[in-house]
Amino acid sequence: MLKEIDYTSREEWLIACLREGFCPVCETRGDCDHMIANIDLTYGSVDAGSLQSDVERAISKNLEDGETQRDAVLWEVEYLKKKADFYVSSEFFGDRPGGDSEDFWFWAKDVKAVRKEFT
Repeated sequence: MLKEIDYTSREEWLIACLREGFCPVCETRGDCDHMIANIDLTYGSVDAGSLQSDVERAISKNLEDGETQRDAVLWEVEYLKKKADFYVSSEFFGDRPGGDSEDFWFWAKDVKAVRKEFT
């Protein structure tokens, strides 16, 4: 188990949880519903999470309302930052054009409550 107290910052702990495949909410290894979204801001996609389809619908609505792809996704990233109990971001700078990425991972203790916000 990875305990937050063993790390110098919450971000360091969350990155370790992500790297080792541990949920920071229930401390289990592997898939669980607490990981509500993994958003790739670079490509404007929701790559995983128990609320993946809910977040994708919200992004589609933002696009219908005239937002650019990046702004539509960024709007949901900012919204989830407020609703999630834990989140961490990661930037990767590749060694070739198109190799950069910016990703966000979000976890929630009460997934049903966050899902309700999307409906």
